[in-house]
Amino acid sequence: MAESSELRDLNTGTLMDADQRQDAPRPEFSLPPVDTGKQAWLFLAACWVVEAFTFGFGFSFGIFQEYYSSHEPFAGSGNIAVIGTTTSGIMYLGTPFILTLCRLYPRAARWSTLSGLFAASLSMALSSLCTSVPQLIGAQGVLFGLGGCIAYCPCTLYIDEWFAQRKDLAYGIVWSAAGVGGVALPLVLQALLARFGFQTAMRIWAGILFTSSAPLAFFIKPRLPYSANIHKKPFDM
Repeated sequence: MAESSELRDLNTGTLMDADQRQDAPRPEFSLPPVDTGKQAWLFLAACWVVEAFTFGFGFSFGIFQEYYSSHEPFAGSGNIAVIGTTTSGIMYLGTPFILTLCRLYPRAARWSTLSGLFAASLSMALSSLCTSVPQLIGAQGVLFGLGGCIAYCPCTLYIDEWFAQRKDLAYGIVWSAAGVGGVALPLVLQALLARFGFQTAMRIWAGILFTSSAPLAFFIKPRLPYSANIHKKPFDM
């Protein structure tokens, strides 16, 4: 009988402990606010810089075309214009495919911006080693186009999470970066080419591109936690 009483007391104590654990307050998880807050605006600023560097560079190709047409070893070569066309074409036409991959693999998409900026910077460094137009098409055209597209797509993907009522404003701010970059970058690139020459200018620009934009990639992140269903909704602008 004594043993039975002890067992009942033990079971009762165990059940009471379990009930207390269930009733104990659990730590709350709060999401960053939508349309406002430091994280939302840092995200938007980082997206702006990434677009300015990627699409702004594509709009700056006229500076390179003029330089290639008048300087060795590219002077007199055909298909110089194909370089810029390839860059812009891949960034625009590749966007639906990269966005689809980002939706299917959201954890990998979190680091796509950093990976894309590294590829874009690498393409500039490799361009300094090119001695023919086909090589430039591969480096400045294909590699930079892919890198820029991969870097930019998460920006478009995550705006829907960070902004709702101010979504139009957010898209307008981000898309304005391409125009600003298309005006400012040609001046910078022309100055670098005139002062340092092609090879050194490309290496300097590779360093500027990566060190200026890569740290901002850490602010380009989803607002919502990862889930199997996240980003499978239709793209809404």
